Amino acid sequence: MLHTAEAINELVQDQIKEQGLDESNIELLDVFSKRGIVSVKWIRDASKNALDNPKEGKLFTGRRSYQREVVSSLAWKQEIMRTVISNVLSSGYKSIPEVHIRLQYSNGKEIVPIYELVDGQQRITAILQFLNNEYPLAPTMEAIEGVTVAGALFDDLPIKVKNAILGYTIGCTWYVNLSDDKTSDLFINVLNNVNTMKHQEKRNAIMGALSDYIRNEARPDPQAPVKYKPHTLFAKTTNSDDGKTTMNFFSKKGFKLRGHMELDEWISEMIYFYVHGYEKGISQTGHTKWVTEQQKEGGNYKTLIPKKKHIVDLWDLGEKVLKAVAKDGRTSEMTPMVSQMIILFANEIQKEGNKIVDFDKYVSSWMGVYDKYSKPEVYTKTQAFDKDGVPMGLDLEGNPIQPLTRFKLLFGGKGQLAIANIRGTLKLEFNKNPSSWGTIEIDPRERFNDEDIQNRWLEVEKRDEYTGEPIALEDVAGDHNIPRSWGVEAGGVTEYHNLRVTSRTNNRRKSDKSGEQFMKILEEENSLKKAA
Repeated sequence: MLHTAEAINELVQDQIKEQGLDESNIELLDVFSKRGIVSVKWIRDASKNALDNPKEGKLFTGRRSYQREVVSSLAWKQEIMRTVISNVLSSGYKSIPEVHIRLQYSNGKEIVPIYELVDGQQRITAILQFLNNEYPLAPTMEAIEGVTVAGALFDDLPIKVKNAILGYTIGCTWYVNLSDDKTSDLFINVLNNVNTMKHQEKRNAIMGALSDYIRNEARPDPQAPVKYKPHTLFAKTTNSDDGKTTMNFFSKKGFKLRGHMELDEWISEMIYFYVHGYEKGISQTGHTKWVTEQQKEGGNYKTLIPKKKHIVDLWDLGEKVLKAVAKDGRTSEMTPMVSQMIILFANEIQKEGNKIVDFDKYVSSWMGVYDKYSKPEVYTKTQAFDKDGVPMGLDLEGNPIQPLTRFKLLFGGKGQLAIANIRGTLKLEFNKNPSSWGTIEIDPRERFNDEDIQNRWLEVEKRDEYTGEPIALEDVAGDHNIPRSWGVEAGGVTEYHNLRVTSRTNNRRKSDKSGEQFMKILEEENSLKKAA
């Protein structure tokens, strides 16, 4: 027996009675699957119910978290409709492949069926869009019973043809009460266990906060009730002439969006590099395993993004870097890996205490290394690095035992050895003159110790050094007179001679100003108060 939606629901009602369930515990219903059929008319009506009349049972055909990016072309959609029409009006040998639908039930005052299209989204969407007059039949479509239908919209078709399309049935498998994790596993390992499914498409199908975050940053759902605003680093522009979408800060030719989650993968890799350190490299298998493990029940990224602010800080840094790249006229070279390495190296040197204060200089120096070590007269005379970043040495004649590969060619893979040679070469040049890269040295000691703060407080007779007001010890903050962010050379050190005590409120207000600058602001405020 091939179960229709009505038949599968009757079967479920029988199961509910047998198991002694009701609307309060419907989630305990046993999981099972059945082969069935759905008509185009049912699909149309049920998908409308998702918006208009949910009590009748709603079918969600829109993008689900585990599904692939929709990339179907107009010609592909038109071929789907050619197949449908040829089957219902003649002896066509083609048919629409089976679709897969998950059936769950909401538990509340009454049991309401919820249908979710697990697999077959592009096929069903193509049919629904034609029914909604969103595209015409192909210009090469054969006449139907002497009536020309080439280029016709659904509403233009004869009533007989319309009814035949609505009556067309598609094979389906119903999955009753399948959990999110089992649905994801079904989609990845059964329904799409094919070579054409990209690694990132598999990672996208894993349900959890990490996959949701990556997807929203790369491809926010325009139909979502609450619109997600991605970071401006991932801003895109769509060409009005050809409809192609490109990213504003990345190479248009070297980093194309082809509909296979290219930006999703870039973001996912960056988060992986942030967590593990990019010096270790990345592999598709290891990456997918990590994303899977982290989103299992109890995994770190199942329900939330730990230290999300740090990831956003990385995007902020990336935007500053790539804006400087644009000023330098090198955006066309920002392929996925080049853009990752120029951002990650900036993040690395800042973590090591070198604050970038001039991003134009940083980019100019980084791209200078990129160009310099791509010249044969340079890279052939430079030592290569092993996977741990150690130079491989010179022979007795002073020549490299293993010369460096041409620098530009190192960006073809993201293994540990390639990245070790990229980092090693960049560090070689950076260490020669860090200031020429637009950086200043920052004292690694962020805070003064409690003993020094208390001694200073007693030394200044328990007063705020910027206002002269008495201050209690529990409200004391140790402040850098010359801000730490100004750098070691400017005097922004965490040493006793640079320590001032002030209230916690004034410490926050002072921010990255010097003590002298802050006191002038306070004097001006006092003058205005007196004048008033």
